[in-house]
Amino acid sequence: MLFYSGLRGAIAYCCAVNFPNTNGNRDNVIAITMVVVLVSVFILGGTTDAALNTLKIKTGVDEKTYIEEMEHQEKMSMAFAGGDKERKKKLTFDRKVSRSEAKRSNWFRA
Repeated sequence: MLFYSGLRGAIAYCCAVNFPNTNGNRDNVIAITMVVVLVSVFILGGTTDAALNTLKIKTGVDEKTYIEEMEHQEKMSMAFAGGDKERKKKLTFDRKVSRSEAKRSNWFRA
């Protein structure tokens, strides 16, 4: 979703600007790169909202509420795991990973 919504163009532009001008084609490479970057930014960036809705990705989620919901779901999963020690270990590991990822990332903020 990051690529789709706008994480593109910087590296392509940087490569185009540093393109060697040995055959006199550097300006053409820069122009074509800019056209591709701008078209993809406007077309893909303009349809980001529709893509988020289609993929059912929540937007405008409060960080604290999100983490509380994740913890509740993890507790429920642990309760349903019963006496299965291997599953409890996996759920505990998944919970630690998902909580640390949620705290580090900003994907849940609009």
